[in-house]
Amino acid sequence: KIKSIRVFVFIAILVVSIAPMAAILLQAQKTAFEREIQQVDHAHLVIADNLASTLERYAQDITSAFNFLVEARGTISPDAWEVKKLTDHYGFRFIALANKEGRISAISAGDITPTPSQALL
Repeated sequence: KIKSIRVFVFIAILVVSIAPMAAILLQAQKTAFEREIQQVDHAHLVIADNLASTLERYAQDITSAFNFLVEARGTISPDAWEVKKLTDHYGFRFIALANKEGRISAISAGDITPTPSQALL
């Protein structure tokens, strides 16, 4: 009978001491996991912000390049290496102007196809 009381007391002390330790460990693990999630969220926001600013800059650059090619069409040679480099860099396939009536006039610049196909219009 004494052995059973000793075993019972031992098990009771073990449960009383392990339960708080388990709770503390679970809380620490949960806190560490939440901290990691916050850091990943922050990193994703930084990446998204950088990507957005890069895309905004690209949109500005391509708009400026397009405007330059359209405005300089009469003053610069379409075969000039700068024009070829600019059109190749931004991947322009063709440039065309359309008036209010829907009439399309081609602009030749660099290695650009002078007139778009009807399928693209």
